[in-house]
Amino acid sequence: MLFYLVYKVIRGDYTYWIPINGIAGILVSLILRLSSKIVADFTGCMQLRHPSEVGGLYFTLNLFIPLIALSGILSLGLLKDELSESSIGLLETLILVLGTSLIVLVGMFFLLIDGDYRYTFFSTETGDQMNRRIFLDGDDTVRAEVFGFNEAHWSPIREKVEDWIGGGWHYWEEEKPEWFTDAFKASVPEYMIPEKEKRRGGVLISPTTKESEAESSVVVVSKRRRSSAVLMAGDGIEKLVSRKKSIAKVAPAGGGGGEAKAKEVDVNEFVREVKRRGSMKL
Repeated sequence: MLFYLVYKVIRGDYTYWIPINGIAGILVSLILRLSSKIVADFTGCMQLRHPSEVGGLYFTLNLFIPLIALSGILSLGLLKDELSESSIGLLETLILVLGTSLIVLVGMFFLLIDGDYRYTFFSTETGDQMNRRIFLDGDDTVRAEVFGFNEAHWSPIREKVEDWIGGGWHYWEEEKPEWFTDAFKASVPEYMIPEKEKRRGGVLISPTTKESEAESSVVVVSKRRRSSAVLMAGDGIEKLVSRKKSIAKVAPAGGGGGEAKAKEVDVNEFVREVKRRGSMKL
């Protein structure tokens, strides 16, 4: 049991996924880790191979621990010459029967199960690694579950989580996707929630944006709402935020009338020109 806990600590997988932090989180993790190990030892419950529990490879190796223990007892007894002939015979029989049965049954099991799941019995992925992978590879609906896990599981990608929240919050406020519930909003750390933007001349501008910065910016006006982006021009492109590819035009950020329309250019042409010149002002 101690070896199992040390193994979890070394792999950085000691903290359980439940979002409880501090001393309470350490104690809860200890209780639940020990519980999972005990159940796996006595029942071989296959669901415990989950990365958030015992883990795939450790679970599979754990099946052979009784056989290894019996072999160790027999070897130790023979070395110390403390076992009777009958005890030695019993241990040898148990090792032979259990070893043969285990190998045959496990072999048949792996042959009969769906091949897509075999790797889960040999996976070395930890619970926190799995949660980070799911966030990075998933869509918004899947990513929204990240705050239901212990912060220690996603803290290594905190910056990416913050960028996701900051980049999509205002869009979600307008579109109201199903997963964007009050419960989700309450689960998001307050420091990640961006300030409400002000609308000036049809352009969303952060309250911290200075007028001088607004004058040097251009807005990508798209037929799709989600593809709106801001290009900071003047000394070159500093920032480009785009959610979907779409046909767009570039216009000055000050508004959409008068001379602004005369300066509309194709966005691809604009980008090529900026790359050629190194900088460009509209």
